[in-house]
Amino acid sequence: MEDRKTVSALVFVIITSILVIPTVAWVYQDWMPADAKFEEFGPRADKLFMKLGASYEDLENGVIDVLGLPLTPYWYERWINPPYNETINVIGYVSTGFLILDVNNANTSTSPVYPNPCSVLSFRQAISHLINRSWFDEIIGVGQYFPLWVPMSPALGKYYLNIPNPYPYNTTMAENLLDENWFPINPSTGWRFWDRNHNGVEEPEEYLELKFVIRVDHPHRKLVGDRIADELNNVHVRVNRIYADIAMARSIVMVNRDFHLYTGAWDFKEPTYLFGFHSSMNNYNGIIDTELDYWLEKLIDATNQEEVVAASHSAQQVFVKKSFKVPLCAYMEYKAMYRRYTGGTACQLVVPDDGENRYRNQTWQGTVNALGQGIDNFFSFLNMHPTGYAYGDGRNMTIRYGFPESNSSH
Repeated sequence: MEDRKTVSALVFVIITSILVIPTVAWVYQDWMPADAKFEEFGPRADKLFMKLGASYEDLENGVIDVLGLPLTPYWYERWINPPYNETINVIGYVSTGFLILDVNNANTSTSPVYPNPCSVLSFRQAISHLINRSWFDEIIGVGQYFPLWVPMSPALGKYYLNIPNPYPYNTTMAENLLDENWFPINPSTGWRFWDRNHNGVEEPEEYLELKFVIRVDHPHRKLVGDRIADELNNVHVRVNRIYADIAMARSIVMVNRDFHLYTGAWDFKEPTYLFGFHSSMNNYNGIIDTELDYWLEKLIDATNQEEVVAASHSAQQVFVKKSFKVPLCAYMEYKAMYRRYTGGTACQLVVPDDGENRYRNQTWQGTVNALGQGIDNFFSFLNMHPTGYAYGDGRNMTIRYGFPESNSSH
């Protein structure tokens, strides 16, 4: 049973080298819908063979059983269609990475954008109503994203607050919020101003124009930034589009904080990031809010999982209610596996038998899709086994896992 100990050791190395992310569903190989009926014991296989530098072609040719690399659009389209979908199973999962519209809430005299219209709640809510998540069908691709209205990916499982969209796309609601909260249109210019003295006349200091830092080195952020800027223009809000790469954006946004809006993108794997990025103690968005701070402090001071979940949900509720930023979407990613045990030969029997012929071409059982990770995870490698063989023979049953070093050229 020495090989089974080897499997246990390898699985331990894998799980301790990545964040342990909650499981989501048992994966079937015959188009049956996923469910949560996976098991948590094993290992069942005798060996876990890790092929470094594995490629997409290795999976297609049956050299490996599982590929630990998110699919590019080329391979995704190739493998979800016949004839490849007969032998290859493409399984999607929500990534921990997400896009968000950063909003500068600061309104102190030391702020470069003082006085700041984005410090006004109704103004931020109006911006929230101008975001149409269906844009991402074109920008990212149908089935390639998960719409967000809270500042966290659902890949974080129970910490994620699942609520209906509180700010549906509605330009009329956005315009009403602006009209009713002292952001009227100047009939002489056709643009809105911030009528801070409420006299209905635009004074020089009431000129309204947003500094919008749009990342140009990331195509999705460039496209959505321009869409948002267009929507603001359509409701008569001037926008100064500042196209920036990562170095320029860091200087303007994170260091100098000389911005109103920014096309942000983050990847966080645990809920305590909410404190680090939104506490009044320090955040580049100028968020200062005692109600939010209360729950953020509860979050980092929690002593058990129930307290962490409750504080995380409450903090997200406050965040959404006050629209400190506008979450946009999390990325969907896809990984793939061979539907049947390959034995490294695309299911073809080997003569003379190398000890794996009994397993070859048998449908894989026990694969688990994990939140934020996909199918190459601890639970999968602990439980995977070919149909009809709950455990290996102590020597030959092998899971072949392709661990890539770089992307394919496609």
